[in-house]
Order: sequence, then C-alpha cells, then structure tokens
Amino acid sequence: MKVIALIGLVSIEKIELAIQLATHYTWETDQSVTLIDNVTRLAIDAARLSDEPLIRVKDDISEKLVDVLHNVHTDIAIVAVTETAELDKLFFNLEGLLNYMPDIELHTVGLIDTRTCDCFPHLRQKLEAYADVHFLAPFDVHEVLEVI
Repeated sequence: MKVIALIGLVSIEKIELAIQLATHYTWETDQSVTLIDNVTRLAIDAARLSDEPLIRVKDDISEKLVDVLHNVHTDIAIVAVTETAELDKLFFNLEGLLNYMPDIELHTVGLIDTRTCDCFPHLRQKLEAYADVHFLAPFDVHEVLEVI
C-alpha cells in the first residue's frame, strides 16, 4: 500500500489537496483510495468524495497510525495530518511505521504557507528537513503527483 502523509499548518489547503489526490488516483489510475482525516480545525466533507472510504481520527494520530493503517485495505491511503502535530514525534512514528508494515510505500509531503514561514520558522525548518518533499503554497496537485 502507498501511504501519503500530508503535513503542515494549513487546514483548508491540506483538505483540498487530499481530495484532489484521492480523485486523481480513483479516476485517473483506477486505484482504490482511503482518506484518513486527522485535521483538527475542519473535517473533510464526505459529500465531496465519490466512493472513497473516509476515516476520521481525532487527536494525535502519531501513535495510532499502525492500528489505523492495519484496517485499511486499499491501494493508497492519504493521511491529512493534524496541524497541531508535534513534528519530531510524528516523524519518529512515521519512521517506525515502516518497521511494523515493511510493505508500505511511505511518502511524506510538507505543506508550507506564508504563515508557516513568517510566524513559525522552526516548523518550516522541520518540514523541510524531515519530509520527503515539501511545497510552498499555493499547492498544485500535479506538482505533488510528479514527485510521489
């Protein structure tokens, strides 16, 4: 299974990108997708999805990832990680995920906006250092798809 973790302070943009990725994989590549919604500020609106399963995980998903993903039986899982995630802990647990589920293909995507750059430069540094790839807002689904 391919797991795509969308990480950063942005909420609306993260949700939009998650939906766009799910739509692409479902309709353009005919792969099955599960969306895992962990965004704190907003929830993904299930009405905006076609047939993709949606799992809502409240609170910190870092330590729940193994349990959540064991219940996912699709080709791709897109995880919209909460904007309140403690990045050191999150990335430590993402790395550990590979020990428990060695068959997954993990992609971490850092989403950086102006607010992150200006108000929380240490978070931007962590996203740039830890994530496999990172993008500056506005986010383009085609640019993301090119590298994951």
